[in-house]
Amino acid sequence: MWTCDDLRAKARLALTGKYWWAVLWTLVYTLLVGTASSIVSGIFTFVFQIFGSFATLFMEGSSLQETSGSITSRGIPASFFPQLALFTLIFMAMILLMYAGIFAVMFFITFPLSIGYQKWYFDIREGGEGKRVDPLFMAFRKNTYWRMVRGMAWKTLWTFLWALIGAIPIILSSAAAFVFIFSLDIRRTSFGNSEIAVLMILTGIYLVGFILYAIIIMNKYYAYMFTSFLLIDDPSLGFREALKKSIAMSKGQKLHMFFLELSFIGWWALVFLTCGYGSLFLIPYLTATQTELYFARKAEFSQM
Repeated sequence: MWTCDDLRAKARLALTGKYWWAVLWTLVYTLLVGTASSIVSGIFTFVFQIFGSFATLFMEGSSLQETSGSITSRGIPASFFPQLALFTLIFMAMILLMYAGIFAVMFFITFPLSIGYQKWYFDIREGGEGKRVDPLFMAFRKNTYWRMVRGMAWKTLWTFLWALIGAIPIILSSAAAFVFIFSLDIRRTSFGNSEIAVLMILTGIYLVGFILYAIIIMNKYYAYMFTSFLLIDDPSLGFREALKKSIAMSKGQKLHMFFLELSFIGWWALVFLTCGYGSLFLIPYLTATQTELYFARKAEFSQM
């Protein structure tokens, strides 16, 4: 059975003489991902600015029609609602396009780069010098790219579905509290015991739901953790099989995996104190340790 100290010691050994290369490739990886995300966000910021200008013109046009156009019985221009509907549809379409752009960058650029980044740690574990940047772009090869994209998309889909299920108690309790609060007479200076009891019950449901949500998310995070490692390690493995095997390999190990990551709490404190810049020094150590965890579980799983 693997231990936290053993895995961290093996990670340090793998990084010996290569740690600063790991820091460099971590910086390159971060810059590539950040650049792709910045381009997308910049495009949509520009589009939303244009949309904001049209929105201003729309409001000004509506105010002019109040005096010149036909007015409904409620004092609203007759053309206001059709224009508002069109305005809302365009806005919703832009939001959907924005999320489509974000997901496109995540699936087609960020995920393949993250897999290539993990491949670098496979190489140094096998004795590679770590001086080459080639592994970072491993997932973009012709016969590899779509397999990696499908694998990570499949993992993300199941993570999202479980997160959606876990969020149901939070959504329902929040909606019930919202409706209940707005049904109260806010002019009153005090509320009855029954009303306070209802609010306390809804708050309790929310807190329990939040705890359940956190448990579900953490459980699936560790259950699916080995998916990318399996895709790298076994080119013949399909994306569905990779997810299933990751679930099997992590079975009974999730609490230990949680304590392994918790053992880096001192490093995370350093990241916090350095406003995030310390992550350049933590991520190589953490990724190397996770790689050692994968190979430890691979050896144990093969003996079952």
